[in-house]
Amino acid sequence: MQWVILLVAVVFISSSDGCSRLCPCRREIENITQRIDSLGRVENTLIHQLSMTMRNMTKNMDLLLRDAASNQKMREALTRLTEKVDDMAYEIQDVNTGDENCTDVEIPAGKQSLEVGFKENNTKDLQPEDDEKACPATWVAHAGSCYFFQLSKQRLTQDSANEACNSKYKGSSLVAIESVDEYNFLQQYLSSRYSSIRSRTTNGWLTSGKKVNGQWVWTTTGGPISSGITWAAGQPNGQTCVSLWPSSAFKIADVYCSSYDRQFICEI
Repeated sequence: MQWVILLVAVVFISSSDGCSRLCPCRREIENITQRIDSLGRVENTLIHQLSMTMRNMTKNMDLLLRDAASNQKMREALTRLTEKVDDMAYEIQDVNTGDENCTDVEIPAGKQSLEVGFKENNTKDLQPEDDEKACPATWVAHAGSCYFFQLSKQRLTQDSANEACNSKYKGSSLVAIESVDEYNFLQQYLSSRYSSIRSRTTNGWLTSGKKVNGQWVWTTTGGPISSGITWAAGQPNGQTCVSLWPSSAFKIADVYCSSYDRQFICEI
């Protein structure tokens, strides 16, 4: 019995001494294991956050792309609408300058007074003042001259535009701007009527102005382009014909005399 007790005591002492040496190492291992587990959880959290951030960025990019596509569609729709408005302006002028025989159409008696009233109310600005001569229908009177503003879709040189004026009304020719008053009138008229169709008038409104033998003149009258007829900024810059330029408040600018899609102004 005593031997058994002694043996148990020896084993206990041995176990206590081993624990005193091994337990710190075991606790260190446990601490390291816990830190590794903690780092693993932090890594998982960071990966999750990064994943969410990437998803949000992808969504935002998709929204931006959709917005860009939508804006592009809006710009295209606005361009198409502008073109339709321009086409309507051309069609309106085509109707106004159509065959004069249409005035021979008989109007029912009950509608004649309405028709007369409409004509009176809508042609007041085209009627001459006391000191102005009467102008053809759809021509505009000012200071003794008559002007026609042609929204042409044809490719025209200056010479062919001048011929078109004469064909429209015998004795008419491309405008010659020979006074500051006439210049101001044309600028104001164009600004008030045709600024909305600037996209179709990028080549300007052609006049009879031209550089001949180094001098700027109005070819239809032979008179010089006076100093009071101010040029647009940076003009002239090397071309030989003259237009009223839309992007410069319809000041004169030099342009090519060769064939271009352009508008022009006739004068009687």
